Amino acid sequence: MAIVLAPITMDSLRALADGVAPQLGELVAAEGSLPPAHVIARAIRLLSDGCEPRWAAPFNIIDVERRVIVGGCGFKGAPVAGSVEIGYGIAPVFHRQGCGYAGISQLLQMAAASRLVTEVIALIAPENAASQALATKLGFIHRGERIDPEGELVQSWHWQCAS
Repeated sequence: MAIVLAPITMDSLRALADGVAPQLGELVAAEGSLPPAHVIARAIRLLSDGCEPRWAAPFNIIDVERRVIVGGCGFKGAPVAGSVEIGYGIAPVFHRQGCGYAGISQLLQMAAASRLVTEVIALIAPENAASQALATKLGFIHRGERIDPEGELVQSWHWQCAS
Protein backbone atom coordinates (compact mmCIF):
# COMPACT_ATOMS: atom_id res chain seq x y z
CA MET A 1 0.00 0.00 0.00
CA ALA A 2 1.40 3.39 -1.02
CA ILE A 3 -0.09 6.26 0.96
CA VAL A 4 0.60 9.92 0.16
CA LEU A 5 -0.69 13.18 1.59
CA ALA A 6 -2.00 15.86 -0.76
CA PRO A 7 -3.02 19.30 0.52
CA ILE A 8 -6.59 20.33 -0.23
CA THR A 9 -6.58 23.58 -2.20
CA MET A 10 -8.52 26.70 -1.23
CA ASP A 11 -10.71 26.22 -4.33
CA SER A 12 -11.57 22.68 -3.24
CA LEU A 13 -12.23 23.86 0.33
CA ARG A 14 -14.61 26.54 -0.96
CA ALA A 15 -16.37 23.99 -3.18
CA LEU A 16 -16.78 21.63 -0.22
CA ALA A 17 -18.07 24.51 1.93
CA ASP A 18 -20.67 25.22 -0.77
CA GLY A 19 -21.69 21.57 -0.85
CA VAL A 20 -20.11 20.96 -4.26
CA ALA A 21 -17.92 17.92 -4.78
CA PRO A 22 -14.39 19.04 -5.64
CA GLN A 23 -12.71 17.94 -8.86
CA LEU A 24 -10.65 14.87 -7.96
CA GLY A 25 -9.24 13.92 -11.37
CA GLU A 26 -8.59 10.18 -11.41
CA LEU A 27 -9.26 9.84 -7.68
CA VAL A 28 -12.40 8.63 -5.98
CA ALA A 29 -13.32 9.77 -2.47
CA ALA A 30 -14.45 6.95 -0.19
CA GLU A 31 -17.60 7.72 1.78
CA GLY A 32 -16.57 9.60 4.91
CA SER A 33 -13.09 10.43 3.65
CA LEU A 34 -13.49 14.16 2.97
CA PRO A 35 -13.19 16.68 5.81
CA PRO A 36 -16.28 17.57 7.84
CA ALA A 37 -17.80 21.06 7.72
CA HIS A 38 -16.05 22.34 10.88
CA VAL A 39 -12.62 21.35 9.50
CA ILE A 40 -13.36 23.05 6.18
CA ALA A 41 -14.54 26.23 7.95
CA ARG A 42 -11.45 26.30 10.19
CA ALA A 43 -9.10 25.82 7.22
CA ILE A 44 -10.76 28.57 5.19
CA ARG A 45 -10.61 30.93 8.18
CA LEU A 46 -6.95 30.18 8.91
CA LEU A 47 -5.93 30.52 5.26
CA SER A 48 -7.91 33.76 4.90
CA ASP A 49 -6.17 35.10 8.01
CA GLY A 50 -2.77 34.44 6.39
CA CYS A 51 -1.78 31.21 8.12
CA GLU A 52 0.82 29.33 6.13
CA PRO A 53 -0.98 26.61 4.08
CA ARG A 54 1.05 23.70 5.53
CA TRP A 55 -0.39 24.55 8.97
CA ALA A 56 -3.92 25.40 7.83
CA ALA A 57 -4.99 23.32 4.82
CA PRO A 58 -6.07 19.75 5.51
CA PHE A 59 -4.45 16.92 3.57
CA ASN A 60 -6.21 14.12 1.73
CA ILE A 61 -4.77 10.73 2.66
CA ILE A 62 -4.57 8.94 -0.68
CA ASP A 63 -4.05 5.26 -1.42
CA VAL A 64 -2.11 5.72 -4.66
CA GLU A 65 -2.48 2.12 -5.87
CA ARG A 66 -6.27 2.13 -5.49
CA ARG A 67 -6.55 5.81 -6.52
CA VAL A 68 -8.85 6.53 -3.62
CA ILE A 69 -8.98 9.16 -0.89
CA VAL A 70 -9.18 7.11 2.30
CA GLY A 71 -9.27 9.94 4.82
CA GLY A 72 -7.77 13.22 5.84
CA CYS A 73 -5.46 14.81 8.36
CA GLY A 74 -3.87 18.12 9.11
CA PHE A 75 -2.62 20.67 11.54
CA LYS A 76 -5.12 22.88 13.36
CA GLY A 77 -3.01 26.02 12.99
CA ALA A 78 0.59 27.17 13.15
CA PRO A 79 2.82 25.95 15.98
CA VAL A 80 2.77 27.98 19.19
CA ALA A 81 5.80 27.72 21.48
CA GLY A 82 6.86 24.54 19.65
CA SER A 83 3.50 22.82 20.00
CA VAL A 84 1.00 22.03 17.22
CA GLU A 85 -2.32 20.21 17.29
CA ILE A 86 -3.42 17.70 14.66
CA GLY A 87 -6.69 16.14 13.63
CA TYR A 88 -7.43 13.15 11.43
CA GLY A 89 -10.15 10.85 10.20
CA ILE A 90 -10.29 7.71 8.08
CA ALA A 91 -13.29 6.52 6.05
CA PRO A 92 -14.90 3.61 7.93
CA VAL A 93 -14.36 1.18 5.05
CA PHE A 94 -10.59 1.75 5.43
CA HIS A 95 -10.36 1.38 9.22
CA ARG A 96 -7.69 -1.01 10.53
CA GLN A 97 -5.85 -1.27 7.20
CA GLY A 98 -2.81 0.87 8.06
CA CYS A 99 -3.97 3.95 6.15
CA GLY A 100 -4.24 6.13 9.25
CA TYR A 101 -0.86 5.01 10.52
CA ALA A 102 0.81 5.70 7.16
CA GLY A 103 -0.84 9.11 6.73
CA ILE A 104 -0.33 10.39 10.27
CA SER A 105 3.28 9.16 10.23
CA GLN A 106 3.89 11.46 7.26
CA LEU A 107 2.18 14.36 9.06
CA LEU A 108 4.43 13.82 12.09
CA GLN A 109 7.49 13.75 9.81
CA MET A 110 6.39 17.10 8.34
CA ALA A 111 6.05 18.58 11.82
CA ALA A 112 9.50 17.36 12.87
CA ALA A 113 11.13 18.46 9.61
CA SER A 114 9.76 22.00 10.04
CA ARG A 115 12.11 22.54 13.00
CA LEU A 116 9.33 24.72 14.44
CA VAL A 117 7.67 21.86 16.31
CA THR A 118 8.87 20.00 19.39
CA GLU A 119 5.51 18.49 20.36
CA VAL A 120 2.40 17.34 18.47
CA ILE A 121 -0.92 17.10 20.30
CA ALA A 122 -3.97 15.03 19.37
CA LEU A 123 -7.20 15.52 21.32
CA ILE A 124 -9.20 12.29 21.22
CA ALA A 125 -12.72 11.53 22.49
CA PRO A 126 -12.59 9.10 25.44
CA GLU A 127 -14.86 6.63 23.62
CA ASN A 128 -12.70 6.59 20.44
CA ALA A 129 -10.70 3.44 21.17
CA ALA A 130 -9.50 3.09 17.56
CA SER A 131 -7.95 6.56 17.56
CA GLN A 132 -6.38 5.94 20.96
CA ALA A 133 -4.86 2.71 19.65
CA LEU A 134 -3.50 4.55 16.59
CA ALA A 135 -2.02 7.29 18.77
CA THR A 136 -0.34 4.65 20.95
CA LYS A 137 1.06 2.85 17.90
CA LEU A 138 2.45 6.17 16.60
CA GLY A 139 4.24 6.83 19.89
CA PHE A 140 1.88 9.39 21.43
CA ILE A 141 1.64 9.44 25.23
CA HIS A 142 -1.69 9.95 27.01
CA ARG A 143 -1.38 12.94 29.35
CA GLY A 144 -4.83 13.16 30.92
CA GLU A 145 -8.17 14.67 30.05
CA ARG A 146 -9.35 18.21 29.48
CA ILE A 147 -12.18 20.22 27.99
CA ASP A 148 -11.57 21.20 24.36
CA PRO A 149 -12.50 24.60 22.83
CA GLU A 150 -15.94 23.21 21.88
CA GLY A 151 -16.64 22.25 25.50
CA GLU A 152 -16.18 18.48 25.02
CA LEU A 153 -14.22 16.20 27.34
CA VAL A 154 -11.20 14.84 25.43
CA GLN A 155 -8.03 12.92 26.12
CA SER A 156 -4.81 14.81 25.47
CA TRP A 157 -2.20 12.74 23.60
CA HIS A 158 1.34 14.09 23.03
CA TRP A 159 4.10 13.11 20.60
CA GLN A 160 7.63 14.45 21.04
CA CYS A 161 9.80 15.24 18.01
CA ALA A 162 13.16 13.52 18.16
CA SER A 163 15.94 16.00 18.86
